[in-house]
Amino acid sequence: MKRIIPDITLDDCAKKLEYYQKVFGGELKNIRKTPSEEIMHAELHIKPDLVLYFHDKFSYAGDVVYGSVVLVIETETEAELNWMYNALKEDGGVRYKLQQTDWGALHAVVEDKHGVIWSLNYMLP
Repeated sequence: MKRIIPDITLDDCAKKLEYYQKVFGGELKNIRKTPSEEIMHAELHIKPDLVLYFHDKFSYAGDVVYGSVVLVIETETEAELNWMYNALKEDGGVRYKLQQTDWGALHAVVEDKHGVIWSLNYMLP
């Protein structure tokens, strides 16, 4: 495992990013928007190894409330991603099916048997 990153769901995320940048400092990077201008993904780089992810709530998120945190795991290998995906979804569920993305990664979102939501990501070589 490379690292675990908090991913914060916000209502009207674009407006609230400025607030968090003002509070924590750092630089906003990798902002991706949906066709309807919602924030699909944004990163606040506070220090080289201190990053927060943010996004608007989406339909696949189900009953996730605004201000909730999902833990993002960046894996080192595809095999590690597959193992975590299968282990975490057992007795839990899949919120976003494991698939290749347009940002060059394999990605999935699962809810474990205790209700914790995990976003799994492996950047393809």
